Amino acid sequence: MGDNEDFLFISAGTDGIDGHSEAMGGIVDSDTKKKIDEHAMRSSIDNNDSYTILSRNHSAIMSGRTGNNVSDIFVGYYAGETGRKKAD
Repeated sequence: MGDNEDFLFISAGTDGIDGHSEAMGGIVDSDTKKKIDEHAMRSSIDNNDSYTILSRNHSAIMSGRTGNNVSDIFVGYYAGETGRKKAD
């Protein structure tokens, strides 16, 4: 994924917790990607620990327990590359 691509991704558990963290899930977008360096991102993936990196970047979704464990919600949006001149 290039530096000039516009995207948004949300992942959340309806019960208000995600794995072992207190987060409901997370939201990342193209601005989040610009803030996180490649090494930190790789370390997060290798350690199965998205909460630490998301919480440091204000991207963790915190709701507390909801008492509703219906499903997980995933929302994705991809607008493609931005700021590029179209070919004639």
